[in-house]
Amino acid sequence: MRLFVYGTLMDEEYTKQFIGRKPIMESARVNNFIRIGLNIVEKPQYQVEGKVFEVNEEDMEIFDKYEGVNVGLYKRIKVQLEDGEAIAYQKVNSNYKIYVSGMKG
Repeated sequence: MRLFVYGTLMDEEYTKQFIGRKPIMESARVNNFIRIGLNIVEKPQYQVEGKVFEVNEEDMEIFDKYEGVNVGLYKRIKVQLEDGEAIAYQKVNSNYKIYVSGMKG
């Protein structure tokens, strides 16, 4: 499976300390999402730039702990990249109201 990251985990050296290897990352983009602080939220016609890399279930368990999935801070979501699907993390109960260029989202 692949993991899409858009924050601190884009740093390969930083990520290496969690999974014990330097991940091979590629630039990636998720369509119809917007980044707001430490979160991504669905928003048509917007894109979030980030990186994607291969992970296994053991890696995902480590990242789940890092992102606070077990305490309800973030959840795993499926996102569509240009070349297929990936997993990303999204804040739980963010309740963002999105205003872009004066338009309510």
